[in-house]
Amino acid sequence: MTTTVAGRPTIAQRVVGRVRNLSLFGVFAGLVTAGIVILVGYPLISTLVSVFISDGRLDLSAFVEVWALPNIGTVLLNTFVVLAISIPMSLAIATLFAWVMERTDARIGWASTVLPLIPLMIPSLAGTVGWIALTSGRAGLLNVWIRDFLGIFGIQMAEGPFEIYSWGGLIFLYVLYIVPFGYLSISSALRNLDPSLEEAARVNGSGVFRTFWTVTLPSIKPALVGAFNIQLIIGFAMFSIPATVGVSAEIELLSLRIYRLLTFAYPPDTDVAVVLSILMLLVVALVGWWQIRVNRTKRFGTIGGRIGRGSAVELGRWRGVARFGVLFYIAATSILPFLGLIFLSVQGFWSSSFDVSKYSLKNYAAMFQDPEIQRSLMNSVMFGIQGGLIVMVVATIVAMYLARNSGFLAKVVDNVSRLPATIPHLVVAVAFVAAFAGPPFMLSGTSFILIAAYIVMYLPQAVVSANSAVAQVGNDIVEASYVSGAGQGRTFFRVMLPLIWPGFISGFALCFVLMAGELTGSAILAGINTPVIGFTMIKMWLNGSTTQLAALSVIVSVVFTVVTLLALLIGRRRQRHA
Repeated sequence: MTTTVAGRPTIAQRVVGRVRNLSLFGVFAGLVTAGIVILVGYPLISTLVSVFISDGRLDLSAFVEVWALPNIGTVLLNTFVVLAISIPMSLAIATLFAWVMERTDARIGWASTVLPLIPLMIPSLAGTVGWIALTSGRAGLLNVWIRDFLGIFGIQMAEGPFEIYSWGGLIFLYVLYIVPFGYLSISSALRNLDPSLEEAARVNGSGVFRTFWTVTLPSIKPALVGAFNIQLIIGFAMFSIPATVGVSAEIELLSLRIYRLLTFAYPPDTDVAVVLSILMLLVVALVGWWQIRVNRTKRFGTIGGRIGRGSAVELGRWRGVARFGVLFYIAATSILPFLGLIFLSVQGFWSSSFDVSKYSLKNYAAMFQDPEIQRSLMNSVMFGIQGGLIVMVVATIVAMYLARNSGFLAKVVDNVSRLPATIPHLVVAVAFVAAFAGPPFMLSGTSFILIAAYIVMYLPQAVVSANSAVAQVGNDIVEASYVSGAGQGRTFFRVMLPLIWPGFISGFALCFVLMAGELTGSAILAGINTPVIGFTMIKMWLNGSTTQLAALSVIVSVVFTVVTLLALLIGRRRQRHA
């Protein structure tokens, strides 16, 4: 029998009271949180223990081995230079494009939302190969055409004028293919931002660009920091550009060095690779701490009720310039490299000569007739859809939990959800194989281990996207729902989800493209019965099957485009009826 002391309930009574107050959504959120901790923590902790614990004692010899690596200082410096230049540039471009597409009269209808996302629909390896076909020093198609044109005026050049295998080419590609990841978060925030804030500034005499700098940007500060975080994560994880352009330009980056430690060394030098990953952890953790501080200050615009679109900012003579800038970016990231891929795909071997008589569709026929290619493409699309939906639902629940809680447990959940961003995908894959491939799980080569690994790999990107969307929803709406008698579950599905739906769909599109085109981790996790397109493409590149890779890249780009456009269309229609 329980009693009270000094009128206060006993521990048993408090526990019973808390259990009674638990909602179904609360229980579900708790289970999701526990699942994240297990799925992320178990394989990674197992790997860390195996690296730093030897015979029951702490072993830090891997740190010594890192500094003994040849040219490791140069590798770290190269990585810093590339990211320090490409990320600020890509963030500025993403912000400007998002503002032009969402807040100004330079919009081109619904196509304005789709255009800046087109580069996501072409896998980075495919786009990189397309640019190599166009701008390699001697055989690049674009270079050959420019040299032939200049030859008419007596200007003779043996190579160039462009050279993709250089510092400029490397940074150029990084900027191009990182922009969309920031655009997704920023455009969603601008779409939901109350336009009265900007209209009030303009009424008080502020010009267009002053309003943009002093009102618009501060109002979407969480989305800007979140976009920076996403781009930093993607920059660290980028593999296709360092493995192609970086290798030929003799500019080695950290992701490629870790890949070599895990694949070219025998046995794989996992210990040193994990230590190098810890360096990424420190940088990303610092940016994550910055984002938490920004979100908690509440010094930014939020959704306070049903808002209208407001009048578009009139750019006047700058409208044509803005539209040209967006279209030029689309051409640089998608149209030109896609044309380069088509040019390569219809040839039997790589040639810069323009001879229509030698073109054929044999490479495409070979792709459609290859059962492994068909299975790879189908598996990648299905795994991308399933994994993208699962990870965004989980990320949204995590984001809601973090927005309403700030205790020790919330910090643990936040850190655990961000941790995979600092671990190379090959290390995550090795950890999953070590943890789940053998007994008692026996999941080697199964779709479950692939989807689970993809969820872990891209959970940070999903959480950052969800955090940016949730942070824009004011507490007054949630509190009003609770006061009206709605529980947490009903508030989530009837209030929160409709408001953050554009951000949810944008995050899904991002995760789908990343998962469906995943390269490095798939090389270890994919099995005979579960081939995926990323591993197939990188295998073709390493084998020198350039023209067949181009044909496959064209097919993959078309499929990714269709799926992504359908997702964005569904999100747009749902927002219109919300």
